[in-house]
Amino acid sequence: MSFIRSGRKLVYPAETLSDTDVLLGEFYKMMDVSWLAQTVLANGLSTPILFSGLACTPVSGLIVNVAPGAMYEYAVADSTTFGGLGGGLPADTADTIYKQYLSLASTATNNFTLINNLTTGQYVYYMIEAQAVTSDVNPQPRQYFNISNPASPITNTEPETRQDYINFRLVEGTPSSSNPPPVPTPDAGYTGLWIILLQYGQTTITSGNISPYPATVFINESLTQKISQTTADARYAQIATLQTNTYTYVADTGTTNNYIANPTPSYSAYTTGMGIRVKIANNNTNASVLNVSGLGNKNIYLTSGLPLIGGELIAGMIAEFYYDGTNLQLLNPSAAPVIARAFLSSPQTVNASNLSTLQINGVNFDTFSFFNTSTYRFLPTIAGYYKVYVQCQGDSISPGNSFIVGIRKNGISTAESNAAAATLSAGQVTGSSDDIIFLNGSTDYIDFFFDNLSTQNIALDNASETTFALFERINY
Repeated sequence: MSFIRSGRKLVYPAETLSDTDVLLGEFYKMMDVSWLAQTVLANGLSTPILFSGLACTPVSGLIVNVAPGAMYEYAVADSTTFGGLGGGLPADTADTIYKQYLSLASTATNNFTLINNLTTGQYVYYMIEAQAVTSDVNPQPRQYFNISNPASPITNTEPETRQDYINFRLVEGTPSSSNPPPVPTPDAGYTGLWIILLQYGQTTITSGNISPYPATVFINESLTQKISQTTADARYAQIATLQTNTYTYVADTGTTNNYIANPTPSYSAYTTGMGIRVKIANNNTNASVLNVSGLGNKNIYLTSGLPLIGGELIAGMIAEFYYDGTNLQLLNPSAAPVIARAFLSSPQTVNASNLSTLQINGVNFDTFSFFNTSTYRFLPTIAGYYKVYVQCQGDSISPGNSFIVGIRKNGISTAESNAAAATLSAGQVTGSSDDIIFLNGSTDYIDFFFDNLSTQNIALDNASETTFALFERINY
């Protein structure tokens, strides 16, 4: 006999029903439940044996209990005829379905007693293993039509139910002096469900002794606890967004010293420990603030607790900020190497008793092109403290004559020194000055002066190694 293996069985008024009309309804129900279980639970699983419920808990002493639950496993639909006595549905071994096996036994039926035969210092794992079983059970007397004597039915005892159920077995592992001891291997046809640790002298099992068998998968969430992909994407970080720092990186849209960061999604509040990375649009020139997601300006401080003074934030850098509960701390202030060396490349003579700007008009190197060879000025757009040094050499200076070489900020002397010729004969005289000066990164500039205190004109030596100036921003 062949039969349709899925659907809904049809019957008609006044039809004489056969045993298969009833059996097909049961078969279809099994197929429907199995395919639903496969669709919802098993797709994509590398180990498609699943358990639901079946919690293992201590009862008393060395007794544990396995609660009701279900097991899901791939199996043939029916390995034997469904029904009997020459009728029923034939075995269906062509269809492998995701079968549901139940354990609805009472508490006492699924109690298991461990035996402690350990010696001093020994430990052992007991294992509860599970087997999926299909069996015809619960034999009952049944009456059949007696064609020879209709008034006297034939009575025969046959199973009442084909049951898909879980068979449990308690297995003792190998005792060991190691803790933990070896985990028992499930028997053929069984799957490990729980392991229970027992040690020498132990008389009571606690929940801390009971663990799921390694790699066994339990269904711990219901469909009501599942969320859609859209909800998950909005609620949880994704690998791609973490790798690109999408949540915590944004380009600054503010102005100098007033920075603005509007990440997506927006931050809801300033919370201690909160972090954000911002690509800076403008150099800072003074104390600065950052406004994240429109939550209001927060002062930016260094990790040392000092406010910014200028030059810590450079256009194009990615600055990293963390909120400390009061201010935003800048973790990576700019360490941009602002270094320049300029020199006198053309002859310059300073007349007797005259003060003149040093016409330094050559550049050896200048990392940010801050030195202007036309105005002879160093005008940085990065604020900060700068080390400044100048050296000047005058040629053929007569004995007793002298000069002053100095440093000026915005036209006002900040450092100067006097150099005098030897008293014996005319020759070259070198003078120098140095200082540490704060420049605001916008209008502050440095230049140099030569004050000829002598009665003769002094020609300055125009060589890179004799008349030159050095500039270096002090990073912190």
